[in-house]
Amino acid sequence: EVFVVTAEQDDLELPPSSGVPRAVIEGAKEHDFGTMERNVQGKHAFVVRNEGTGPLSIKVGQTSCKCTVAALKESKLAPGESTKVELEWEAKGYQEDFRQTAELQTNDPANPVIRLAIHGNII
Repeated sequence: EVFVVTAEQDDLELPPSSGVPRAVIEGAKEHDFGTMERNVQGKHAFVVRNEGTGPLSIKVGQTSCKCTVAALKESKLAPGESTKVELEWEAKGYQEDFRQTAELQTNDPANPVIRLAIHGNII
């Protein structure tokens, strides 16, 4: 018996992808706020893209400080999709140089943890 797929059958569901996700940060993994005044808040959005062939799962992991807030727009990305991860920093004290990090945990076997960083100076 031969089974032929015709144009009328194109609405059939395909089996789940067995491909591999690949998490890529567009641009740099680090952002320099430059010089900031005390009690001013800065925000930067990093873009994560799935360049793999399977669905990518992302979740926010540890941050180095409560002042750094990571907001994740989407936690599941199909191949070719991207999402923003926002990091915020409020300059509360006087520091000549600050550096804070946030981790993203992914199901990308080659890149299970992505570390994003922000840095700058407080005057």
